[in-house]
Formats: sequence, structure tokens, C-alpha cells
Amino acid sequence: MRLALCVLLALIAPHAKAEWVKYGETDFAIFYLDPDKIQKEDNIRRVWEFQDLKKRDDSDALSHRFLWEIECNENMYRERAYSAHSERQLEGTMLVLRYVMGSAYAIGGGTNLEVIRKRVCAN
Repeated sequence: MRLALCVLLALIAPHAKAEWVKYGETDFAIFYLDPDKIQKEDNIRRVWEFQDLKKRDDSDALSHRFLWEIECNENMYRERAYSAHSERQLEGTMLVLRYVMGSAYAIGGGTNLEVIRKRVCAN
């Protein structure tokens, strides 16, 4: 319950204080991490990511924010929170907000999650 409240507050709080660092780009989006807010617990890392989309998605969003939980030793991930925003840089109207308690999935090679895992699990 406490984690859920922290996630909810972080999603609705202004994002201006975050020091987002660009870590990748595709034809689909530009990818950013907030390295100052990486949480470490044994082999688990929780990290915020946002994606600036290059065109609107089906929900009319131009940016997405995720809280990922990465299991470093097992090469697995879970999505813990997600929001979609009507404008780039997490601006505009929040179109979707969800808190997720899902299963872990394998991190595929060549994905943005593989890049995140390599960065956050390195130390």
C-alpha cells in the first residue's frame, strides 16, 4: 500500500524536478531516464523512464512515463506504474494513469529495457 501511494504521488507530482537524461532514440520515440531516483534493493532496481513520442499514439498521447522494476540477476522486468500525457515532455493533460502489480517478463535483446537494465544494474 505504501509503495502504491508513493508511486501515485510521484506520477501526479510535477516532473520539473526530475533531471531526465536521454539514453536512446528510435524512429518511434526518444527515451529518457531519471538516474537520481533509481531505487536499489538487493538485485532489484526501480527506475523511472519517459518516452517522447514522435507522433501521437492511439490514445492521442505524445509522451509516456513508466516505473520499471528490473531484476538484475534474472534479466526480468515488471511494469509498476504508467501514465500517458497529451503533450511531449509529460506536459498537457494526463490521459491515462495506472498502477500495475503484474508478473515479471524476460527482457528481450535489443530493447529499451535491455539498455535500462545494463545501465541500472552495472553498479
